Amino acid sequence: MASGDLMAMPTAALRMGWRKRTFPAAAGFFLLLVAAVVHFFQPLSLQSFGNLLFDHYQRTAPRPYEDVYVRVVDIDEESLRRFGQWAWPRPLIADMTQRLADAGAGVIAFDIVFSEPDRTSPENLGPILERGGAGAEVIESLRDYEPHDVSIGRTFSTLPVIMGYFLEQMEGKTDPLRRVGVVTLGDDPTGTLPTYRSATTSLEVIESQALDAGFVSIQKDADGVIRAAPMLAVMKDEIYPSLSLAVLRFIAEAMGENAGAYVLKTSTASRQYGARSSDIVSIKVGGFEIPTTPDGAVWMKYTASKENRMVPAWKVLDPNTTDAELRELFEGTIVFVGTGAQGLRDLVPTPVDPALPGVLVHAQALEQMLLGDFIQRPDWAPGVRMIAMLAGGLILILIVPIAGPLRSGLVGAVIVGGLFWLSWFLYDERSLLFDPVYPALALLVVYGSTSLVSFVVTEAEKSYIKDAFDRYLSPEMVEKLADDPSQLALGGQEREMTILFSDIRSFSKISEGMTPEELTTYLNTYLTPMTDILMSHKATVDKYIGDAVMSFWNAPLDDPDQYKNAARSALAMMEKLDAMNAARGRDDAQPGEALPVKTAIGIGLHSGLTSVGNMGSEQRFAYSVLGDTVNTASRLEGMTKQYGVGILVGDETARHLDGFATFEVDRAKAVGKDEWLTIFVLVGDETVGGDPRFVQLRERQGEFLEAYRQQDFDKALTLADECILLGKHFGLQRYYGIMKDRIEGYRSDPPPPHWDGVYVFSSK
Repeated sequence: MASGDLMAMPTAALRMGWRKRTFPAAAGFFLLLVAAVVHFFQPLSLQSFGNLLFDHYQRTAPRPYEDVYVRVVDIDEESLRRFGQWAWPRPLIADMTQRLADAGAGVIAFDIVFSEPDRTSPENLGPILERGGAGAEVIESLRDYEPHDVSIGRTFSTLPVIMGYFLEQMEGKTDPLRRVGVVTLGDDPTGTLPTYRSATTSLEVIESQALDAGFVSIQKDADGVIRAAPMLAVMKDEIYPSLSLAVLRFIAEAMGENAGAYVLKTSTASRQYGARSSDIVSIKVGGFEIPTTPDGAVWMKYTASKENRMVPAWKVLDPNTTDAELRELFEGTIVFVGTGAQGLRDLVPTPVDPALPGVLVHAQALEQMLLGDFIQRPDWAPGVRMIAMLAGGLILILIVPIAGPLRSGLVGAVIVGGLFWLSWFLYDERSLLFDPVYPALALLVVYGSTSLVSFVVTEAEKSYIKDAFDRYLSPEMVEKLADDPSQLALGGQEREMTILFSDIRSFSKISEGMTPEELTTYLNTYLTPMTDILMSHKATVDKYIGDAVMSFWNAPLDDPDQYKNAARSALAMMEKLDAMNAARGRDDAQPGEALPVKTAIGIGLHSGLTSVGNMGSEQRFAYSVLGDTVNTASRLEGMTKQYGVGILVGDETARHLDGFATFEVDRAKAVGKDEWLTIFVLVGDETVGGDPRFVQLRERQGEFLEAYRQQDFDKALTLADECILLGKHFGLQRYYGIMKDRIEGYRSDPPPPHWDGVYVFSSK
């Protein structure tokens, strides 16, 4: 390779680094854009993934059952075995209804439609008996009996009965019973509600005698599962209520509330944007307000199976069931009558049960409305989902080329895990449906494509770098350059950082008494644990300057706890030094546990804006820091000797050490500095900071400094003596002795009248 090629190495490496970042990002951006467009149009296939997740949520944490006196009379297999096949004679139904009313049922709602005449009614038995050979007299006598349909209608007219009916798509002329109408707040919702062409109702002689009626038709999702119960539907431009909504209106009326109409609110009336103006937001019935889906349904929040909710029909009809037993079961309840027998084909799939009696959907919908316990898809969910997908995708696009597939994959896993955690939290704690599945799939695609392209580009660049540089650099350096070509570039940035300087006291004297080998062993024994402590507290160890150590926080990685990490490092270094001094001379001390001579150190901490980056020349550079913050930290370390303490910190560091055992010791101006600095001593962590003795010492210290700065030296000396007694627990006697000597000097040579309490050092 020519010398010109060698000089072009940094430029070539930077160009390759640019490709390594740009090509994967371009692929990721393209796929993320496609994902955003697909999400915007919301195809049904996207919703199906979320529905499956929400089904799992419901199975994991179904709605806790609360008894609001809703009961279901179930025409089950045993009831059919005892009283014959369905359909039962109408007098049997009338008798069951009467017994329920006599037992105190407040309302009886039928999820059953009596659309055909009773085949067992007397007027329908004549042809059958005639074919069987019955005489004219017998057949004529049947005319004396009331038709069963008239009879059950008459019974219903005296009881609190609400009928159900089916809505159909076929053409028909039957109009269901509807006692009240609908009032709409906002745009006309008829185009949003499910629309039908006809209804299959009970015979008029029966349905006309009921208090009210509601439809029982429920639309399944595309996969056949029922996740929502419709509350309203349109037929022939008229809006009709569901059975559960009609029952709710009856309850509201019974409670004395004005429920003369169903009040329907659309998105325009509720000021919810981002939806169609005719989308339905809620339905108000008396004092009950029901949040709905845009097409007027209630998201079902199913409970687990509860025995006391379901009562078999045979138990109501059994003459051996006493009136007292029936009253215990039904007094003050709302009763739904439905069919749960397998052969009657009213078993529906739900998230919690693949074969739930359809009547239970209506019953549980009413329970939710009475309890005000609803699942909702918030109108902000699509926007948040889009933002999460875009933000997560951008993060992955940016970090995959830098951090590599493994670490960026962990980041992606954290993002996806956070989305699923948020989804579960919102469901479990707020009953909100937030679908994380599509963003997770989109992020997986973005991550996979970005990682693949990054891998291809990286391998090509590594091959180029190895071919270009292996004759000029060591294999280790070539590998490093191949992993990160940007290391050839110089640069820096300004960051808020915390700097630590530590230094061994009287090191020159210690070194005079050791051979070079002994001194090397001594320094290695001391520096190894100190370095371990610094690195375990997220420090970057900058350099060793003989016996001194310089380190910093918040670079190259962000450290939001930089101030406390630095303080804990300094305290841990002092604690370790005490242990190593204590082990000196012990026979059982292991290598590296003890120091050969008693050692003391001083530590200075200061925080502020600092320039950090690769600094040096094109031939040689190192990652380091520069700035006044660094100089001040070094001066603070030197001042520890002047104040007789182990650790001094600047005001900016101390300001972030809430709870730590710190207090102000002085205002001082170091040699060569134009501005003075407020200096704090660091005594201990939060445990020491909460010690009542330290709290008392800090209060006295504040009084001492106030008297000192006001030149009330007699009071200051008295307070210093008190502080010495309190400070002996924390090793601060030397500090107060030094301050007392300074005050004695001021008494003979007072400072100026307007002195601001700043002490000016004349030497480092």
